Amino acid sequence: MNWRSNFTQFLSLPLPALLGFLMTYNVSRWIDSMESPLKRFLVYTGDHTLNIFIFHIVAYKVVSLIKIWYYGLDPRQIGCHMVIHEHSQEDLFWTLYTVAGVGLPLGATWLFGQIRSKVRARRASAASPAH
Repeated sequence: MNWRSNFTQFLSLPLPALLGFLMTYNVSRWIDSMESPLKRFLVYTGDHTLNIFIFHIVAYKVVSLIKIWYYGLDPRQIGCHMVIHEHSQEDLFWTLYTVAGVGLPLGATWLFGQIRSKVRARRASAASPAH
C-alpha cells in the first residue's frame, strides 16, 4: 500500500483476497448443495437481512440493560452508542451482543410471521360462507 513496494508486497493484497473469495465461493456452493438446518438458517437470515440491520440496535440495548444490571452500572449508560464498553476487556458480553444482534430481530420476525399467518387464516375462515 505504499509507493515503493516490492513484488512480494504487491502480491500480498490481491492474492489473499482472491484465495479468500474462492474459499468463500466453494464453501457457499458446498452448503447450497445439501439440505440442512444450516442452509435453511442462512437462507432465512439472508432473506431477512434488512430486519436484522434495522433492529440490531434495539437488540443491543436489551443486552446493554443486562450488562447494566449485572455490573451495577449507571443506567444512563444505556445511551452509549452502540454497546457499553465498560468491562469489555474482561467479560464475554460480546457473545451476547453477537447472538442478540442477529437472534432477536430474526426471532421477532419469525414470531410476527406466525401471528400474521394465523390472523390471515382466521380472516379467511371468517370470510368464507358457512355450509
